[in-house]
Amino acid sequence: MRSKRRGAWLKNLFTALRVMRSEFRIPIKYPEDLKRRQIELGKAMYGHLGIDRGDAVARDREFVRNMEFFGAPVALFFFVRKGMGVYSALDAGLLMQNLMLAAKARGLDTCAQGFLAFWSKPIRDEFEVPKGYKLLCGMSLGYAAKSERNKFVPPGVTPEQIALSTRL
Repeated sequence: MRSKRRGAWLKNLFTALRVMRSEFRIPIKYPEDLKRRQIELGKAMYGHLGIDRGDAVARDREFVRNMEFFGAPVALFFFVRKGMGVYSALDAGLLMQNLMLAAKARGLDTCAQGFLAFWSKPIRDEFEVPKGYKLLCGMSLGYAAKSERNKFVPPGVTPEQIALSTRL
């Protein structure tokens, strides 16, 4: 039974690797301070959901929810023009923030999903994306379910933890 499950897992992994491609260079090794924050956030989130670190089935199920837009009825994809550098991503980020604030003001909820940038191939296969654009990320939009999962509040950081040092 265990080897069948492992075989299915490997098959799914290889299928995902064929499809998962980001149009941007993704950092393989995060800086130590960001890596610590990522680990803390993951522990807090999975802890809130009641998922133990060793529960691979539950963790995979949660991973899949990300790809299903957490059940939201609307999925948005944000593209940036090639050759515009960081300014195109900056403009997209500003657009996304304003969209998220406007949605909230109208009783809707959103979830920005950087992970969706890995799915450019299936998105391009499904939609007519003009040449010269790169997939930056996605966003889920809809009414949040009244569930415990949506009561998660990420651990906060102090201004000192995010401020750039002015000392040389």
